Amino acid sequence: MENERFTFDSPHNDKWFNCRETNNKGECTNIFVQIYFKDHSLTKANSHLEEDFNSIFTLFGKTIQPKATIEYSFIEESSDDSIRFTEHEIAQYASTADFIQKNFE
Repeated sequence: MENERFTFDSPHNDKWFNCRETNNKGECTNIFVQIYFKDHSLTKANSHLEEDFNSIFTLFGKTIQPKATIEYSFIEESSDDSIRFTEHEIAQYASTADFIQKNFE
């Protein structure tokens, strides 16, 4: 799932996947996930960003059972500033390309 452009491993040894809430069966229902991108790649100019986001969204949207609410934190490797969106916020856009166009420089 990871590639040379992004990883789920933290350069700071932070947890990349955090279950924030569980249901009465102990199943995770709210997930916070951090994804680390190479520096200067969280931009519209990155021709792979749409493909990378689609891979990430598919991974969490189709493999997590039961369905959980997901908050994504996108961060470049040498930065301390993340860009955060919930899956609900992302779903408000017509497409991943539209999401990128309106939220990234």
